[in-house]
Amino acid sequence: MLKGFRTFLSRASYKNALLVLCSRTLVVVNFSFRRRTVKVSMRQLFVVIFLLLFENVSVKADFDGAWAAYENGKYNIAVREFLRCAERGNDKCQLYLGDIYRYGHGTVVRKDKALDWYLRSVDQKNPVAALRLYSLYLHNSAMPKNNIKAYMWFKIAKVLGRDLSLEKEVSLKSGMTPEQVTESQRLATEWWMKHQ
Repeated sequence: MLKGFRTFLSRASYKNALLVLCSRTLVVVNFSFRRRTVKVSMRQLFVVIFLLLFENVSVKADFDGAWAAYENGKYNIAVREFLRCAERGNDKCQLYLGDIYRYGHGTVVRKDKALDWYLRSVDQKNPVAALRLYSLYLHNSAMPKNNIKAYMWFKIAKVLGRDLSLEKEVSLKSGMTPEQVTESQRLATEWWMKHQ
């Protein structure tokens, strides 16, 4: 197979490039005609293809393992696994890690860390994380009640796809001045424009 590639390259007008179609992914591989460089490039190609094909497998496995530990009450293991998965950027792991810090399962209650993980998750457009932020700003004893931020996250959760009742929105708005409602909507619009 490598011999066929060399023959193709020697006859091609694109002397230093080869397009390889592999599993719905187009990879451009630059070759040099020296034998050692071709071998290294082929090795790199296989590593790239492997990473492209199996990039989500380990994150899903980490989430499944963390969730199983959490369901079985092994909170210390769950915290470690969720943390590993969340640091890789999985929005579900970030959400559940926020819940763990919010309620103190397997760790001490840390509302500041819960807020941080919820924000990371909602930055990836996780609507449940936006709903958790709404709840955190509305019903949190560790932070002062902030109706403006609560309504902002309520509106963002609705935009991200959460089906929220009109009664809940009316109830929230009833405790706010028109200026506060306008400010909340402005903040929600700014967040949306920044993260779109």
